[in-house]
Amino acid sequence: LDLKNFVIGGCDKNGGQGAGDPDPDPVFDLVGVVNHYGRMGYGHYTALIREWNGRGLGTEWYEFDDDSVEKISTDNVCTSAAYLLIYRRRPA
Repeated sequence: LDLKNFVIGGCDKNGGQGAGDPDPDPVFDLVGVVNHYGRMGYGHYTALIREWNGRGLGTEWYEFDDDSVEKISTDNVCTSAAYLLIYRRRPA
C-alpha cells in the first residue's frame, strides 16, 4: 500500500520521505481491522488482528468479539463492516 503522501513528514518533491527517513518507498501491511455493526450512534464493534509471532507478522487472523477470540479465515478480514484499518510500516 503506497501511503507516502499520508505518513508523518509528507513527501519531498522527489517522492521520498522527509529528512531523517532512510526508506523513500515505505511498505505497509494490514495488521488490524475494527468492524462496526449497527447504525450511527449505536451498534457493536469487533476487532480483527493479525498474528504477531515473535519473528514478525504471521499469516493467521483472529477476531476479538467481547469475551471471545476465534481464528478466522483471511477471506473474512475485508468486509463492508470495516470501520477502521490499522497498518504497520515494514522495517526498511
